[in-house]
Amino acid sequence: MAVLPQRIRLFPIALLAALCLVFIAHGPGATLAADQVTVVNIIDTSLWPKPSPDPSGITYWRAHGDLVVVDGEVEETQHWKGANMFESSLAGTQGATYDLTSFTKEPTGIDIDVAPNGDFFISDDSKQRIWQIDLGPDGIFGTADDTRRSFSTLAFGNSDPEGLSLGMVDGRIKLFTVDGKGREVYISDPGPNGMFDGGGDDVVIHFDVDGRGIRDPEGVDYDPATGHLWVVDRSKIRLYELTITGEILRKIDLKALVNAVNPGDVTLGPHSQNASKQSIYIVDRGIDNNQNPNENDGKIYEIEIGEDTIPPNVNNRTPAPDAIDVALSTNVTATFNESVTGVNGSSFTLTPQGGAPVASVVTYDDATRTATLNPNANLSPNTLYTAQLASTIRDLSGNPLPETTWSFTTGSQVSGNLLLNASFEDDANGDGKPDIWSTNKKVTRSGDVVRSGAFAAKFFATDNSSANISQTVNNLTAGTTYQVAGWVNIPAQNDASFTFKLQVRWTNASNAIISTKTIRTYTVATSGWDQVTTSLVAPAGTTSAQVRLVASSLNGSIYADDIVFEP
Repeated sequence: MAVLPQRIRLFPIALLAALCLVFIAHGPGATLAADQVTVVNIIDTSLWPKPSPDPSGITYWRAHGDLVVVDGEVEETQHWKGANMFESSLAGTQGATYDLTSFTKEPTGIDIDVAPNGDFFISDDSKQRIWQIDLGPDGIFGTADDTRRSFSTLAFGNSDPEGLSLGMVDGRIKLFTVDGKGREVYISDPGPNGMFDGGGDDVVIHFDVDGRGIRDPEGVDYDPATGHLWVVDRSKIRLYELTITGEILRKIDLKALVNAVNPGDVTLGPHSQNASKQSIYIVDRGIDNNQNPNENDGKIYEIEIGEDTIPPNVNNRTPAPDAIDVALSTNVTATFNESVTGVNGSSFTLTPQGGAPVASVVTYDDATRTATLNPNANLSPNTLYTAQLASTIRDLSGNPLPETTWSFTTGSQVSGNLLLNASFEDDANGDGKPDIWSTNKKVTRSGDVVRSGAFAAKFFATDNSSANISQTVNNLTAGTTYQVAGWVNIPAQNDASFTFKLQVRWTNASNAIISTKTIRTYTVATSGWDQVTTSLVAPAGTTSAQVRLVASSLNGSIYADDIVFEP
């Protein structure tokens, strides 16, 4: 690659390390941290021999060891020199350049397939399309053996495709795209044909970022080391680290850090000065040419996030510390603020006062970062139990969890649940449906996610349909107070409009409905198992009741367990 002269502004790392901190702010699910950020290099793309005044997309090309930048507005300016895609060394020296205007004058995002010299993917927010370019046998971009295809992002709801990224998730290639106007992140699986085509057999899920405070997502990159996403918000001039379900882990204020003006796409790549490290590269369009037709102030910021020295902590515990009258069938859970390792039966224990640790099965779900201790048998009544998390539990950087303990006290022996098969353990005919409860093809007895015993009720659909089951309790007395309780676990759904309700429907001797009481309505995912509990007085005329579990707009899995209806 030819080396062309240019000016690069390289800042002393020691000076910037003292000045540039990560700015952490609270947000939905935000993790408290205090990492340091160092600005390694600032590249003036405006000073390239073929300048990029408005760099909008960036990626790292492993086969060349270079950055690749696209500019969505350079052909609109006086600085146009026949190129709107540029290669650059990690240090900032411009190399090969390319003219994409034959098929896109508005390239906004770019990434390269995870193969060493894979296909190029380029988004166009003007045409609402993504272009896929196969480099052909010669592996060189822009030659006669290239093949090119495109698909519409409107097919899956993205009307303003900005940055994009590809990554391997659970052995499957995924395409991540952000919608600037719609404020969404879309995750596409190519489906059985193995080819991204927008519609067809692609399986696309998405989550909203507007509700998380991200107003104009412009760039995205997938980090295979953590399984997280890096997203740039042009409106707030921030860089966010998110889980692939949308939970914000940390935020970096790019305006305070590098005085960014109009940040766009983001990519991960090798450190320009130390190949053993990784850097984050972010493009900045600067002043828009609609504001200043003579502007030429594009930049690339290379930043390095310092080593994580912050230990993990526990965000949520069930039962809560010092809880009383805890059900004997309870599970014990702990939800961490970040991914951890080392959760097992030795590091997560439950011990009765004066006794030995309870024999239990301990599991850890990294998607929700929740550890669950499931006792092999019901706990003893009226007993003080202490849960303990050992310091052998560590985050992914090796920082140990401070030893954590809390205690709770169980209640008396359960007097009499009027529901049968309340924990969904029984399936005598082997049809996969819990006995006694009404049947629904979308509700099964499942061991996938369990609060107690070996099974729970699983509601599952992928077509936004409804599903409900119920059980009738007879011989009730009007005016009597009944305790209603249950446990619900809702992982992240593929449709934000879902609801899940626990209801009691009171009926009279003629089986006519007197009234329906909704105990709890869920419209968002839970953090592991969530308990529902209330007291209801049977209205006049009551002789029976239906206990109902009702799901609507179901596009994923919902679990329920240990339902109680007792006087």
